[in-house]
Amino acid sequence: MGLVVECPECKRRNSAKEKACKKCGFALNKFSGRVWWIEYYDHEKHLRRERIGTSKIAAEVRLGEIKKALAEGRHIKKSPDVRTTFKELATWYLELPEVKAKRSYSRDRQLVANLVSFFGNRLLKDITPSLIEAYRQKRLQEPSARTGRTRGT
Repeated sequence: MGLVVECPECKRRNSAKEKACKKCGFALNKFSGRVWWIEYYDHEKHLRRERIGTSKIAAEVRLGEIKKALAEGRHIKKSPDVRTTFKELATWYLELPEVKAKRSYSRDRQLVANLVSFFGNRLLKDITPSLIEAYRQKRLQEPSARTGRTRGT
């Protein structure tokens, strides 16, 4: 774990203690526009690197935050949308008090039900623009409840 400086010549990351780049020999300690990185091992023992920027103080602060989080046993969890299905999201949305309070709640429920019938148990991360376009085309081919004609005509 520690602070790392990026060499402006070869882009190699060197320890902050190094005076010159180990690859190209560039004088790091004399260069004022240093780019700081931090390196650390996460809770799963994977090496992580983060580019911080030109502020050494910001790099030190961020490294301190990470060390504290690791010492306390906290870690960044994976994004919930990695495991969330469209159906779960729709259920969660319809249960929100501010959504239930809307005058259009019953219409919203019907619209969401149409979406759930198509997207169902697909993971959110698997819903692509092409899949959304397929849903749109499917809906255009269905007859309208009011007129009985297809929406695309």
